[in-house]
Amino acid sequence: MLKHGTETLVKDYGRNTIVKTPLARTMSKRQDWITRQRSAADTMQKLSKIDNHAYVIPKTEIIDSQNFRVVEERIDGVPLTPLMFRALDEKKRDSIVDALANFYADIHRIHPVENPVKYHMQYGFKVEYLADFTKNGMRKWFPMADVNFVQKICRDLSAVEYESRLAWAHNDIFEENVLYNARTNKCAIIDFTKSGYSFLHYDLMDSYVHDMGVFDKFYSQYLKCRKEDNLPDNLTDPEKWNKILKYHRVAQILGDLDENALDLQVGIDTKVAVSQMRANIENLRHSWSR
Repeated sequence: MLKHGTETLVKDYGRNTIVKTPLARTMSKRQDWITRQRSAADTMQKLSKIDNHAYVIPKTEIIDSQNFRVVEERIDGVPLTPLMFRALDEKKRDSIVDALANFYADIHRIHPVENPVKYHMQYGFKVEYLADFTKNGMRKWFPMADVNFVQKICRDLSAVEYESRLAWAHNDIFEENVLYNARTNKCAIIDFTKSGYSFLHYDLMDSYVHDMGVFDKFYSQYLKCRKEDNLPDNLTDPEKWNKILKYHRVAQILGDLDENALDLQVGIDTKVAVSQMRANIENLRHSWSR
């Protein structure tokens, strides 16, 4: 028996299947769970029709709405952690990168939105603690030049927007949902209950491939998989793409600074928080100037 995430209980159900049931007790949450399971099954069926042998996805056998249970094909494998990935030989790593690139390309094709939309960077980062800290407490530990610099970057990044498109995405790719079978050297993607529309550029910058240290290789392989598609030019033009990556890297650093600001405001490990904030400000200067 395995508790899968925070919403689903997974049990063995025969030799080649598992049964999933909701952990929620209220009827409304159980209804929501089964609705998302139906949507997940629809996504998995569409991917199955593509029949891409680069990766594996489970098949849904039964959706029992009355009893709130789903019977699904068992997928053999273990969670593919970045540490495990780095321990594999180059050929196996390349095979996994290819599998992930093919998977992203295929799922993005399921329900593409061709009309461009604006992605605003202010969607992607929150600096509520940092904003207050730069006004009321930061000068206690930092010179005004640092205070003014951080405030300026927050303003400048909030104003940045770029053209993107919406496409169907998994929206929950991390090591527990990517299983690796050492016997077959196959990579499987599971748990599609959060699948739905996502900004195309944002989805590609998912932290999972960054953590494995293969983002550039993954991105290049993704473009090869989608070479016949009419992709936005700021996804295929290296200069424009690197600028987008820069903005999101800066947003990530601001998020780290926000955590530092919270620690300093509540007095947690002040010396450590100041040291981390100082390092993050230097990192911010370097990333913004690139």
